[in-house]
Amino acid sequence: MSVLIKASSTRAQAFRRGFWKGLGAPAMLFGTFDIEQAEAKDFEPKPLPKRKRGTVRDDWKAVGREISKAAEIG
Repeated sequence: MSVLIKASSTRAQAFRRGFWKGLGAPAMLFGTFDIEQAEAKDFEPKPLPKRKRGTVRDDWKAVGREISKAAEIG
């Protein structure tokens, strides 16, 4: 379950909570929020993993070939 959903609440409690959140949502459009400036951090790029045969990329290539064949036949 999502963190946004409280599983222990009853149906009535969930309805009331959703109702009030729904009423407050349009006000958020006009709100101003001051966010503190985060510290700048240096990030080191991680090396890309070596690709192995049978990766997701190869799977999608195979799917593309099958779709192309089906389009040519149909």
